[in-house]
Amino acid sequence: GYGLNVLNGSVWTNYMTSNSSIPSNYAGSIAIDGNNNVWLGGNGSTNSKGLTKFDGTNWTNYCVANSLIPRDPIFDIVIDSQGNKWFANGDGNNPGGLVKFNGTTFTLTSTSNSNIPTNIILGLTIDNLHRMVVSTYGYGVCFYQLADAVNEVDSKDFFTLIYPNPLKDKMTFEIDGNNLQSNLKLFL
Repeated sequence: GYGLNVLNGSVWTNYMTSNSSIPSNYAGSIAIDGNNNVWLGGNGSTNSKGLTKFDGTNWTNYCVANSLIPRDPIFDIVIDSQGNKWFANGDGNNPGGLVKFNGTTFTLTSTSNSNIPTNIILGLTIDNLHRMVVSTYGYGVCFYQLADAVNEVDSKDFFTLIYPNPLKDKMTFEIDGNNLQSNLKLFL
């Protein structure tokens, strides 16, 4: 791994374990929050060190040993409109789940406390309706309603599962929303 490379004007700075307090030279995901903090996710290698925040001077590492992150591989990071950091966590040998960090508290969304179909989360993005689009291992793509979602449903654990992934000749939808109170619209 080559650590973190930062371009400032025309000058590149390479942060590695040998010249900084970065906890690992292996980063698989990166996001920048509204305060220009850099968030790095360990890529699941044996040298992965969980989640790291860099504020331009200081390095803060969150991992299994010092936080409520269930596993150290962080495959993807997104930041919602409220500044919450969301992490795709877990791998085939070590399931994790969908992890939210509000700056103080880690919250795990997993099969044990929600309708998410698996604890192996590989990728995340947030659509223009403020829904988390969650890419999973073995269960395709599902949508998670964020607290500030447009047309929000009452249930925080509202997931829409689309499979198989990759999509072939046929598509199956499973919608689990106990408090769904609006008309369902399907666009293909």
